[in-house]
Amino acid sequence: MSELPEQEETTVTTRPFALTPKEYFQILLRLAYWKCWWQIAMVMLVALFSLGLCLIDDANVRYGGFLGFAVFGLISLIGLLWPLYKCMSFAYHPGNKAVMKTVQYTLSKNRVIAIEPESGNVSTHLRQDFFAIEKCKKYYLVWLTANLMFYLAKDAFQSPEDIETFEKEILPAYPLQKRSLFYGIFYLVVIFSFTIIMCLVVSALNKS
Repeated sequence: MSELPEQEETTVTTRPFALTPKEYFQILLRLAYWKCWWQIAMVMLVALFSLGLCLIDDANVRYGGFLGFAVFGLISLIGLLWPLYKCMSFAYHPGNKAVMKTVQYTLSKNRVIAIEPESGNVSTHLRQDFFAIEKCKKYYLVWLTANLMFYLAKDAFQSPEDIETFEKEILPAYPLQKRSLFYGIFYLVVIFSFTIIMCLVVSALNKS
């Protein structure tokens, strides 16, 4: 009995592209805020609660509330701006030019081949070498470890059909990393709203 011919592996090849400092900055900033957003949120919550104390008809309490708002508001501002500064400094540092090199990827269920047209270097990463692939709006982050990744731009694909082939036939073979700030922002808004309501209730009770 003759053997069936081996099925050809589905592959998708991108155009050569390079990560820009702006894109690198946006990625680093998103990851930085993902790690610390809840810490910033808790400090902002205390600042907001302190501001609510200013509604209470007591000079000492109002002074304490204003002082608390000033202190914790400043800490919140630093918490928001510090990751911005660190990520911008790192992304635009001249020493990171190696991260911005031009590369072309050939993707399949079993491996990812990276070709650097300028140097001719070729590297192959097998599927079991990957930690996860993270799907974002304009790009994919392909994680080799929990801390080491490379960037795969969606506009580097040859056509929308190639993106569809990649997402339907290749991407499911790899572990996926899901990361979203949506629920964190939602819970933050709920907590802030509840805090404001409680401050207004306390103020109303104090006046009655």
